[in-house]
Amino acid sequence: MSGVDWSEAPDGTTHYYVGSEGSPWRNLQDQDWKHWHEGAWHGCPPEFARGLDLSSKGLIERSGEYLIPRP
Repeated sequence: MSGVDWSEAPDGTTHYYVGSEGSPWRNLQDQDWKHWHEGAWHGCPPEFARGLDLSSKGLIERSGEYLIPRP
């Protein structure tokens, strides 16, 4: 169990970012990645997507599986 209340996730959410304090919802489909902020989806800056290793960024996939081991 991931501990994430997915019923609060906006439509289109594919991941939850553990490291975000105020805006943890992410849509990481293809390379058109977005984050949820103040009631709307916003595109992630290219530097966020470039070289991102999903296995090391504190993301939980909507399936509930951790994508990283957490210390």
